[in-house]
Amino acid sequence: MKKIVLFITILFVLSTTTNAQWYQIGENPAGVFSIVKFADENIGWGCRNDPMKIFKTIDGGSTWSVNFEPWAPITSIFFLDANHGWFSHVSGNLLYTSNGGESWTVRYPATYWHMEDIVFSDTLNGITCGVGFAGGEIYKTTNGGTFWELVYTPSVSVYALSFINDSIGWCVGDSLYKTTDAGQNWTLLSSNVDGTILKMQFLNESVGWLSTFGGNNLYSTSDGGNSWNLKLTSINDFWFTDMNNGWYNTNGKIFYTTNNGISWEEQYSDMSNNLYSLYFMNPEFGWAVKSNGKVLHTINGGTPVELTYFTSSITDKNLTLKWQTATETNNQGFEIQRPKDSKTEKVEVLPRYNIGFVIGKGTTTEPQSYSFVDENLSAGKYQYRLKQIDFDGTFEYSNTIEVEINSPTKFSLEQNYPNPFNPSTSIQYAISSRQFVTLKVYDVLGKEVITLANEEKPGGMYNVQFTMNNLSSGIYFYQLKAGDYFETKKMILMK
Repeated sequence: MKKIVLFITILFVLSTTTNAQWYQIGENPAGVFSIVKFADENIGWGCRNDPMKIFKTIDGGSTWSVNFEPWAPITSIFFLDANHGWFSHVSGNLLYTSNGGESWTVRYPATYWHMEDIVFSDTLNGITCGVGFAGGEIYKTTNGGTFWELVYTPSVSVYALSFINDSIGWCVGDSLYKTTDAGQNWTLLSSNVDGTILKMQFLNESVGWLSTFGGNNLYSTSDGGNSWNLKLTSINDFWFTDMNNGWYNTNGKIFYTTNNGISWEEQYSDMSNNLYSLYFMNPEFGWAVKSNGKVLHTINGGTPVELTYFTSSITDKNLTLKWQTATETNNQGFEIQRPKDSKTEKVEVLPRYNIGFVIGKGTTTEPQSYSFVDENLSAGKYQYRLKQIDFDGTFEYSNTIEVEINSPTKFSLEQNYPNPFNPSTSIQYAISSRQFVTLKVYDVLGKEVITLANEEKPGGMYNVQFTMNNLSSGIYFYQLKAGDYFETKKMILMK
């Protein structure tokens, strides 16, 4: 039989209408993390200050275990890699590990008050800042923290550090300071920021972001911190991975920018739970902590399951849908939907029903290909769409594609397959217009064995499957009559 194959290709992406791009992977067994940081895609750290515990994960945040119980609240976490890390303390000391938390060493930059933030450029050179009796204190080490030198005492408290390289950095709190010589000397910058600065992140020597306590305002600068512009209010946390891509959370929502904060789009929403600590290790891998102790995760920057193409092909009466995803997050699978009745010109208004389900690949950054076959269709127009469903029940729809199956242009009767057969085979035939059709099987003596069709049918292609259990081996004939057309073919039953 000559097969006619029709290809129709439509390119589109899934519409972003739900929170499919972020998914829950685990929770802090002791409550809500106040800080969460990751050394790589799998190894991360979180701290809980009531009760005071340090947790570690080795599976990207799916499970957490207690690693250390400090005697004072943790204020910041900094890891150079999976082994070398630092925690700053409110007791005026620092905790250091060189073996991924198997053991911890206490280092003492100050003998009183508390340290707020810490950064290292390598295993030897680091800066830490905090609050002293008379204001702020900034310390520097060149031997991995064995000895700390008090290099600057700002007149106000300082809470956060940000360095863009080994030499240039900023320290902020109730005022803002800058260094260009690896923290040895600091210069006070004039600032129009309203409130105490709790977090700061510079992306290069000119562009930076900070958030304040109280109003939880988000500011940006384009002149190295000399002047600041108020961008947002009432945020909880923020993070930028480069000049364009950034995130912030507020209440139960996460927002995302691709143009350095000129505009923001909502990525996630759960108004029943607030969101706190937010961290990205690169533009793809990010984590956020919910008020119910759950941890949210994304491996593609918060983008949803993304279709790169959606195609259909028709072979005889079977229609094959094929689609490919560029990336997936928490993808349970795809429900294939089409109207139950296509015998109308307004198929787009008909209710849809589920004709099948294809299992997804869960979470992956690799392209994935899928297919589904809708079999034995009559001539007519058909509309299809995909309902992509996450493991948490959220979903989103693809665009709809329309495919038309045309009636055959002539009558035909195909050879049965398989032939010889035992005991089942199928016969395919085509009629080009509505006709009364009979399809019968005869033995070699011309005696009718079975009637397979005896009714009026619209133009189209048909496939009849049947079983001949009660007949003996031998030669049989099958005959199609449709209007003025009739044809007979031979088949062999071999037991």
